[in-house]
Amino acid sequence: MTIDSAIIQAGSIVISRPTMKLGIRVSLLGLTLSVALAHAQVFKWTDPEGKVHFGDHPPATADKEEVHVRAGPTVPPAALPSEQERAEQRRRLLDYYEERRAEKRADKKQAQAQRKLREARCLKAREQLALYRNTNSIYEELPNGERRYYSEAERQQLFARYQKDIDQFCD
Repeated sequence: MTIDSAIIQAGSIVISRPTMKLGIRVSLLGLTLSVALAHAQVFKWTDPEGKVHFGDHPPATADKEEVHVRAGPTVPPAALPSEQERAEQRRRLLDYYEERRAEKRADKKQAQAQRKLREARCLKAREQLALYRNTNSIYEELPNGERRYYSEAERQQLFARYQKDIDQFCD
């Protein structure tokens, strides 16, 4: 497999095909090199235009040079978590996710309760406003049993109060 899409210029890698995304190309280049290095030789050559290429199959006419690539660091078995540690990490992660789900359920339940309360307040305000508008006189009963009738200004204040509640609680 030839890796001829990378061009070395001024110490940085420049991807020559503009149609592929840079991140994908670099990832593929790294993956290809890591797989190729495990089983193949890597060569470096310069094409007639002076561009430097790397790959495992250089052109037959190219002046090639074998590149010795060092293997990357490996993780010693002692650095890997034990099965018990992995199980503990999984348990903590599952506990964390369960807590988040419980919080979301509680938030949803609270939002539903608030929505129902708003709906009830909206309904009450609409009913009261309709009742007051359809009545010629509004009164309140005093502790001694007598009735105190509201003036027209007080009636308008009641209308405004319930209209404000409708505006606040009704969607």
